[in-house]
Amino acid sequence: MPSLFTTVERLAMRLLPPKVTESLQRFKHELPLKLHLSAPVVQLYLDDAHTRSFVGLNNFYSFLLADIETSARVQLRFHDSGGGLVLRHSLDLAHFAARAVDVRALFDHHRIRSPFGVVTAQITPTEPRRKVYRDLGRASAQFFMFYRDDETGSVEQVHPLSTADRDNRPSAAFLSSQVISTHKVRQVIAFQYNPSSFSHSLEHSLVNAETGEPVASRRATIPPMGSTRAVFTLADLANLPARLSLAVDALPSANSKPMLRRVFDGGRHSMSHS
Repeated sequence: MPSLFTTVERLAMRLLPPKVTESLQRFKHELPLKLHLSAPVVQLYLDDAHTRSFVGLNNFYSFLLADIETSARVQLRFHDSGGGLVLRHSLDLAHFAARAVDVRALFDHHRIRSPFGVVTAQITPTEPRRKVYRDLGRASAQFFMFYRDDETGSVEQVHPLSTADRDNRPSAAFLSSQVISTHKVRQVIAFQYNPSSFSHSLEHSLVNAETGEPVASRRATIPPMGSTRAVFTLADLANLPARLSLAVDALPSANSKPMLRRVFDGGRHSMSHS
């Protein structure tokens, strides 16, 4: 529901002369209003027997406004695969600072067991009402996720694609532009999260990259802020083509496409946006 301030502003824009509304807009820009933030940014974490995750954060306000001494506060929220909130964690970032949050160490400290789920981040200057930050426009707390497998030496790095916005709505069917070579690949795993406030049913499918014919599929219903993984063991699939593509019949929100992991015969793996 719009605030009273927003409602009055919209009414004034319709009824008042242009010169008056321009003056009001300039006056509004000078007010000590709160920084315009996007919804929290969301990405998948893994903390299973093989893979540990690190949330890579930086004080991006410092890099955008290098001459303005800026410290920032980070709010992280961790949800398990069922969407339940398992941990809130806060930390500070000094000017030009960067931090890597070790998810396993954090979970061990709080005695949490959650093999995979999502983490959201919001990064706010410690003085968010300063006009200089509003000049940046809408601020979005982008970060990187790093995944490490000590046993195989695999290291993976991805950035988020989505926000945990209450206005998120299901999106259209998705066909990845990636081609998955099946040569020396043991498994294909699609990690999917649902950054919306409602449950979402979908189907992940492997299709022949040349003909579009379906090869295998997995259906799941994901609760709000929940996640799932669709595991395809290629040795179990009949008539396996040389090249595959990944398809999803309906994404839970715009651009919330799954993470795609390839597990090779030697056990090493890679991961990227699908």
